[in-house]
Amino acid sequence: IPDLPELPGRLGSIGRSPRPLYDRFPEYPESEQKKGREGVIDLHIRINEQGKVTKVEVIRNTTNSKILEQSAVDAAYKTTYQPALDRNNRPIAAWTPRTYTFGIKK
Repeated sequence: IPDLPELPGRLGSIGRSPRPLYDRFPEYPESEQKKGREGVIDLHIRINEQGKVTKVEVIRNTTNSKILEQSAVDAAYKTTYQPALDRNNRPIAAWTPRTYTFGIKK
């Protein structure tokens, strides 16, 4: 699996990164499991000052499945975060990475 690309300036100067409060996991449709679709989907997620996801960017998708990619994006938007804090402990908008792994249990 190739390394994630660098995204300079994305996190900026923060005192604490965003943290998930209510985590949603993506659906893994049976149709994709039957096709043997496995792999990882790496996302960059923008969280606003209130902890709401405002933007999701797909960085890498090794599953070769647009269905699994959309499932990961949907799950990311449904996750609630504790917002990032600046160095003065004030909530700020920030980007955070997230990886979802899809694998068939054997």
